[in-house]
Amino acid sequence: MLVLSHAYLVAGELKSDPEPKTVTELADACDLTDSRVREALDAMTDDGTVYRVDRDSADVDRYELDESKIAGIAFVRSHGKPIVRRSERPFRC
Repeated sequence: MLVLSHAYLVAGELKSDPEPKTVTELADACDLTDSRVREALDAMTDDGTVYRVDRDSADVDRYELDESKIAGIAFVRSHGKPIVRRSERPFRC
């Protein structure tokens, strides 16, 4: 639950600024520790919500938000089929 809360903060920060950000920049902006931001980023990179951008000259990873994964249509796409299947169960023979 805590990781989801942190992921929400990190996603909000990435959405507010179109430039890719480092873990340290996200930690400062969200008032979190670097390790908490990394946990949130790990959770969001697993499902493709956030992706790693090319490293900069200092060899630091930067992250960017894939907004197509957080829009309303993404929710319907990921949850719609299971809901329809579940509602059809009583009518199957």
